[in-house]
Amino acid sequence: MSLFGNAPVRGRSRNPGHPERRRSGGDVHRPGMAPGVTMGRRRSSDEGILSVSSLSFCSTSQNGRPPDKHLLLNVGGRGFRVRCSTIQYRCPTSVLGRFARMSHADRVAYCDGFIDATGEYYFERAGRVFEPIYDFLTTGHFHNAGDICRERLSLELAYWKIGKDFFAPCCMNEEENEYEFTDAKSSAYSSVGYCDEFDSVCCSNVRRKLWRFTEDPGSSLPAKVFALISIVMVILSVSSMIIGSLPEFQTFINVSREDHTVVVEARPIAVFDYIEMICIVWFTIEYILRFAVCTEKWKFLRTPLNLIDISTIVPFYLELVLNYGGSEMSVNTIGEVKTLAMVMRVVRVMRVTRIFKLARYSSGLKSFGMTVRTSLPELSMLTLFLLTAIIFFATLIYFAERDEPNTTFKSIPDSCWWAVVTMTTVGYGDYCPKTVLGKMIASCASISGVLVLAFPITMIVENFSKNYGAEEKHDFKVVQRRRRMAKAYT
Repeated sequence: MSLFGNAPVRGRSRNPGHPERRRSGGDVHRPGMAPGVTMGRRRSSDEGILSVSSLSFCSTSQNGRPPDKHLLLNVGGRGFRVRCSTIQYRCPTSVLGRFARMSHADRVAYCDGFIDATGEYYFERAGRVFEPIYDFLTTGHFHNAGDICRERLSLELAYWKIGKDFFAPCCMNEEENEYEFTDAKSSAYSSVGYCDEFDSVCCSNVRRKLWRFTEDPGSSLPAKVFALISIVMVILSVSSMIIGSLPEFQTFINVSREDHTVVVEARPIAVFDYIEMICIVWFTIEYILRFAVCTEKWKFLRTPLNLIDISTIVPFYLELVLNYGGSEMSVNTIGEVKTLAMVMRVVRVMRVTRIFKLARYSSGLKSFGMTVRTSLPELSMLTLFLLTAIIFFATLIYFAERDEPNTTFKSIPDSCWWAVVTMTTVGYGDYCPKTVLGKMIASCASISGVLVLAFPITMIVENFSKNYGAEEKHDFKVVQRRRRMAKAYT
């Protein structure tokens, strides 16, 4: 049966090399189509996209009045009737705007077919997705339909060359947040490009395979083993650092200082040093391998996950240099011994950042990082509220308690510490008001702290829920695209 029933459809073949395209005239009959059916050519991709500044009324006819002809469209089997003047007013530079200005012969060649019985120009697109565009032509605004994917609607707008400047105010914020999240995610967690970006680089086949091996654990069994080993190394490294801090697993040695004093320094037993060395060697190889196969080096260095990777590697080598190289340096070169000891402590503390390497394999940790990033306005508001309330209640409690004997509120900065502990409902008990006025101020501070902390919590939780759902959707889409692109090169 024909797509259009018994209605003849006229047009030209879509394929310029098709033998039916080279015929001098007459209708073309294909299997499964009515007599006279041919498909029009596809539009080129270099046609402009509609912008707000390009809106204008249609050209007038000879009698000075705008034309009021109707354009009959059939999109995916659904018929749409719209005035040419409406199209020219809403979107003159779009595909529909140019289509309305064409002659009948050009329209038949441009579209995917023409139905003689109804006089409709057929476009082989989804009619349900075209309905928001038709609604825009009649009302002047886009509205997000609940049963249409936003990305699918964006693709449809791109096909018709209609910009995204006409979303209604009720749908604009939701649309902007969706695109902001997509841009933030792609810039935050993408370390290398997709498979098709390896075409113009050196050793493209080898780098493409290594990229799939390191970035897509689901691509093959060796890739899964590689990801599993990385996770085990992270857990082993963090566990050895924690267990090595216990006195039962430490050795105590005497260390002589430049001032001829001897101090006792606790160090983990040798087995933890060997575990640390093995883990760091693995992390180093992993980082170098990822860096070698990536197509954009500078972007690779700036992504959060790769910054975490480098922060887990550098402290080990820096500590190695300070331990073995510092002993040969003079005091004038490396500074005071206390300064060197402080640097060593900071370097050792930085080792704890390697636990964030698990974010590469955890959607929950990625969502948490994205929640912190997208909730910066709420967190800034919370910080401002807390800072204002802390200074306010610290000043009140200071003047209420300063004249009491043996008071702990000796200054406003000391009172600020009390205000922080009280408003966050921690209550260490090191600062305690004794006067009736001070206790009343403390009660107000506690209640105010609960209210202030509760204000942005709902917004942050909402951001986390949205980011977590979008993270799972994003991971699924990335894996599907990677596998589709990979099949094209295998």
